[in-house]
Amino acid sequence: MRPLPGRFLFPFLMAASLLGADPASAVHIDPDGRGQVLLFPYYTVNVNKVTLLTVVNTRSSTKALRVRFRESRNGASVMAFNLYLAPFDVWTGAVSSAPSGPDYTQAAPARLITNDSSCTLPQLPLGGSQDFFEFAYSTGSGADAGPHQRSRTREGFVEVIELGRVEDVPGVGPTTAFPAASEIRRGARGERAGCDWLDLAWRGSWWDEPGRGILSPDGGLTGNAIIVDVPKGSSFSLSATAMDGFFVPARDCAPDCRGRSSENLHGDFWPDQVTLASARSADAGVAHAEFHHGAQFQSLRFSGPDAGLKAVSAVLMQRQLDNVFAHSTSGLQARTEWVLTFPTKPLHLARDTPIERLPFRAEYRWSATQPDWPIFQTSGACEPLRADYGDRQGQRVGRVAEGAQFLPPPIPPAPSLCHASQVIALNNPAVTGYRERLHEVHFGDAPSPLLGSAHPLHWDTCRSRAQRSDSDPGVCDSRLEGLFTEGWMRLELGDPQRNYLFSSLQPDSDTRSANLLLGLPVIGFAVTEFTGGVQEGLLANFSTLTEHAGERAPVRGVLDANFPLGGWTPDPGR
Repeated sequence: MRPLPGRFLFPFLMAASLLGADPASAVHIDPDGRGQVLLFPYYTVNVNKVTLLTVVNTRSSTKALRVRFRESRNGASVMAFNLYLAPFDVWTGAVSSAPSGPDYTQAAPARLITNDSSCTLPQLPLGGSQDFFEFAYSTGSGADAGPHQRSRTREGFVEVIELGRVEDVPGVGPTTAFPAASEIRRGARGERAGCDWLDLAWRGSWWDEPGRGILSPDGGLTGNAIIVDVPKGSSFSLSATAMDGFFVPARDCAPDCRGRSSENLHGDFWPDQVTLASARSADAGVAHAEFHHGAQFQSLRFSGPDAGLKAVSAVLMQRQLDNVFAHSTSGLQARTEWVLTFPTKPLHLARDTPIERLPFRAEYRWSATQPDWPIFQTSGACEPLRADYGDRQGQRVGRVAEGAQFLPPPIPPAPSLCHASQVIALNNPAVTGYRERLHEVHFGDAPSPLLGSAHPLHWDTCRSRAQRSDSDPGVCDSRLEGLFTEGWMRLELGDPQRNYLFSSLQPDSDTRSANLLLGLPVIGFAVTEFTGGVQEGLLANFSTLTEHAGERAPVRGVLDANFPLGGWTPDPGR
């Protein structure tokens, strides 16, 4: 998951340039953490949490951004606004909640609070709060299967997309000057009149000519989040994934494309218009994705109406994820939860055909009543998951003297990844049965203990496959040895024959480039909270966060004749 440092990536970029590829014109994860797009993998206000967000403009240019919060179940947009940053400006905000009772289904929605003077449209109340909205998933054409309560907004992820750079337009003859950048800087200094000017501009000049005073995006954004638990006196911080080369201007006017509305994203004012599907390269209808895989640098070309969405998913694709966990260590009690966020999942699922929805296969479902077996088929849009784990001494589950498969066959019912942001809670002592292992709070179960997720997947790290209870496959048989209390786990995402992204139906015979990417587009981390038994009245809580390590799986394959229902076969020519 963590990109290569710049000094290691440089040789790959040089090799790509020799082959005619230009990393600046292709979507890629920026190894230095700066870009046109920022993806924050998780926010939460559950179990007394507050999420603090920071977005930084590291450039000398004034910028227009789109900030969007998406809820965790189906990735529906619950808050979106334009943010205007002056040169070297910083915006901060806090996602919080009104006090709520123990019933999560009736809990108050998340809300955004900011004291930052940077201009937004619509304008956010300084020092006040703005509740998140449920309309995108509860009403109209975008309504999904549910649940439709506002409490669904309490956890999710955040995307920030640069719309363009802003400059002043001098008056010429009868044309009135348009000091957009100056007014943004004025607002950043705390003069609300500057932000009021922007509001009027959208009712006048920008409504008629949204590209006026706008240049093409050029990146330089960075950001981080801190999730704070005030009662426990602990917090953990995470960096946003930065994506660059997201929106590349046409060659005939690059790099600025001054005033051309088609060469920036500022003209798409409505909240649902600028998304991760808005990526594009300099060529119309085309988007390129570039990433490293071992010692090779891969470049994939996508075309058609969903080229941008596929390119963004391509740079996020992972076949495997590795990370660590702890249940107890060095006399400390610990609990670990993993977050897996699929930023492009809601966009793929909104498409009409199975081909457009790839690499995802499932459709979003939800049941308001407790279903019969199995629960994971009726809640969310579930993709398969396989796990291998072990302790710190190299012992792994499923190992036998003859040498077992590295990944043992899944023990029915297999766990699934069902939501746009999926929390996996490891070794929760409160879990005693299958229905609790695959929690759904609308069934009256408890949330995950650390992050308070309303729809976690619970998993116990049993010492052997034989330990698993026949009736509750996710839970260790307490009569046997128990858990691996600390160690590592590897997740294999999706079915390699069903969950894949393709740039062409078969590989190019003239190159060695892959045309298939296996897995799912994902970002995330593992967080562990430690609690020490010390003197009464003193806090001894601390948390650590570790980003997932990942492995990509680009392959050369030929799609089956019954595609998209079928899978693929390896390229016989290589």
